[in-house]
Amino acid sequence: MRSTLTSLLLLLIVYAAQAQNTTLLDSLQQELILAQHDSSKVIINNAMGSILFRSDLVEAMRHYQDGLNICEANLPTTDPLLHQLFTDEKGASLNGLGIVHRRLGKLAEAIAYYQRSLDAQKEINDTMGVGTTYFNISKVYQELEDAKQFEYAEKSLEIRTMVGDSIGVANCYNALGKGYRNEGQHDKAMYYYQKSLKIAVATNDKALGSRTYVNLGVLAQKEEEYELALDYFNKAFTLADKSKKNVLAKHYFNIAVVYESMGLLDSAFACTYQSQQFYKEIGRTSGLMNTSLRLSSLHESRQQYDSALMYFKQHNQYSDSLFSEEKTRALTQQEMTYQFEKEQEARKLKHDTEQQEQRMILLGVVAIAILVLVFALFLYRRFQITRRQKGIIEEQKQHLEERNNDITASIAYAKRLQEAILPSIEAVREALPQSFVLYLPKDIVAGDFYWMEKVGDVVLLAAADCTGHGVPGAMVSVVCSNALNKSVNEMGITDPGAILDSARNIVIERFSRNTDNVKDGMDISLCSIHLHTNELKWAGANNPLWIVKPENKDRKTTLVEVKANKQPIGRSTNPAPFTTHTIALEKGDTVYLFSDGFADQFGGPNKDKGGKKLKSANFKKLLLSLQSQPMAAREKQLLQFFNDWKGSLEQIDDVCVVGFCV
Repeated sequence: MRSTLTSLLLLLIVYAAQAQNTTLLDSLQQELILAQHDSSKVIINNAMGSILFRSDLVEAMRHYQDGLNICEANLPTTDPLLHQLFTDEKGASLNGLGIVHRRLGKLAEAIAYYQRSLDAQKEINDTMGVGTTYFNISKVYQELEDAKQFEYAEKSLEIRTMVGDSIGVANCYNALGKGYRNEGQHDKAMYYYQKSLKIAVATNDKALGSRTYVNLGVLAQKEEEYELALDYFNKAFTLADKSKKNVLAKHYFNIAVVYESMGLLDSAFACTYQSQQFYKEIGRTSGLMNTSLRLSSLHESRQQYDSALMYFKQHNQYSDSLFSEEKTRALTQQEMTYQFEKEQEARKLKHDTEQQEQRMILLGVVAIAILVLVFALFLYRRFQITRRQKGIIEEQKQHLEERNNDITASIAYAKRLQEAILPSIEAVREALPQSFVLYLPKDIVAGDFYWMEKVGDVVLLAAADCTGHGVPGAMVSVVCSNALNKSVNEMGITDPGAILDSARNIVIERFSRNTDNVKDGMDISLCSIHLHTNELKWAGANNPLWIVKPENKDRKTTLVEVKANKQPIGRSTNPAPFTTHTIALEKGDTVYLFSDGFADQFGGPNKDKGGKKLKSANFKKLLLSLQSQPMAAREKQLLQFFNDWKGSLEQIDDVCVVGFCV
């Protein structure tokens, strides 16, 4: 039981690891050293691989391979939960190895790893995983210019359509469009790009819309429809993340090529210069090489031969530099890969030797055990009945004590892991200086949790209440927290209503693998706040939003309540899309997100008779009375009030209250 509980809660760490971070890598490395169970080790190894593959392919491959070795050493197993976990992680390890080998240019090996990943995912009915792997295989065949790319893209499209993964469906449409564009079938390419664009508009996904408009611009350029291409590239730029200079550099280069094709050389010059400036700022050698060659060509077309020669020489210098960098990187990578393969061979030899030694030891132990057993049976027959009964009782007592100690230790370790993955109070206050979090689990671990992500100038903040509390609630919170992280960090969704729609699909899909028709899920209050405009967007599943406004001209403090959709994040009757409410906050407004634990607590004057519920009306009055206090004082007074109200009575539920002031 201990290893199972630890593994489930470590999922919180794994799905929080979305970007490389030295502190996070150090923390995971420390957890890997301290981990006592293989279920924990494989999850941490896969997490480290998913972080490292963007910067250090060989180290990423090492962790994915270690994860795969652990899974294969533990499979098959008779424990259904462990079998599910190790098979799921085996699929993740193989998929990671496929990604690494594709980036190393070893495309045949990448396909082999993806196919093995498919076998593991199909075994445990991981429908979304199968759809993702089909998509990865199609990308490899696209690099090989093999027609199988369309077969696998269509398979991925079918699955992603079935599970309602709209962003995944759009990615398939873009892949199919690119494949047909490369084959010169422009009508088919246009068909799929337009379908992707419809999804981008429907979901208000700017990143997806920008990518699709770029693809449409390239297609229009190939058909020499330059006005249309220019329009598409400008629309892509409107939706793009302009804080990324590489995006700006690519945009200006794209439209420079179009302007040159249209004969608008002044515009082509200006855009190419601008593109080169951005590439200089980010130190992108390949971009500098391409812009130098473009400037040389433009000067030559104006018969400015000295400038053309200067930029052509500049192009050659960047080309030589790029070749040197790539050659050095390739040699280093080749050397590290060779070293890794040698280490793998050494590990295998060591493993085989240890296995042989263990078999010999096992045979000796079995032989000794048989002799001991025969002797023990001989002595056992001479024990009196009362002595035998006393031994049985003592054995049962010891077993119960050990089991209780294991359970207590597992839950305590689970608490430490759960606290580690929650956003720190310092991180919340750094994003929102005038804020507080009141978090009071009923048991050692909780079903309530608070969640935060920062995307550019927008802070996403939520208070969630998962089904149950204690260990069952914490297990459900693993899936729900993962759903929020995946919706924002992988799918790029920032609209609160769309995030809840996506999270609901993921939660339902996760629980649908169980044939017992699990109806677990969560109620949640989720908002986004723009740090410069104070524009608040909010959506809720069963839990409302309260905004307390400071004294008006009548010297009255008011509380505005925004109602939530009456449906959970999970299975429900007649589900509908979640509504996003947009509110312009004013200076002094205080926003409160909360679960139902505070208002449902029993207590008050008649505690000796069981007390009564606090209820929402009294909770509102309490918040109104605290409006003039600083945020830190409000947190202390809320905690003091809760403890005074509860007194010696039992806390009936987890409590989570999050507040911030603009």
